[in-house]
Amino acid sequence: MRHKTSGYFLLSALLVSLILGLCISNGLIGLAGALVTHYVGYSDTSTSNGTLIYGLAAVIIGEALFGKRGVTVGLISAVCGSVIYKLIVTFVVDIELFGTNSANLMKLMCAVIVAATFIIPAAKRTARNRKVKKEARRNA
Repeated sequence: MRHKTSGYFLLSALLVSLILGLCISNGLIGLAGALVTHYVGYSDTSTSNGTLIYGLAAVIIGEALFGKRGVTVGLISAVCGSVIYKLIVTFVVDIELFGTNSANLMKLMCAVIVAATFIIPAAKRTARNRKVKKEARRNA
């Protein structure tokens, strides 16, 4: 017979592990920021804005290619997405798309890349839905 409070203990253990994981990850992020600041010699509020975009782009591109699956495939897809994002950015810099090396235009191009990676999964779903609807009409 199951105890009425067993769900409570499971939930509290889950919350403790979640909070502990968040504490460890925030501590590592703070340590990384401190090391970068020490290495560079100064810190600014806008120092690592590109890192957030880079991380998001890596995850989004990876999920667009591999889809949402388990943890291992998720890690592999994030790494592959990171490599693909860097290749795209390198290609844009190499072809000197903007003529001048304007930082704002480069940020715009990176935003366009991220937006395109949002569109890819939506386009795949739309194509799959159209195919299903077409098959349903043909079979009906």
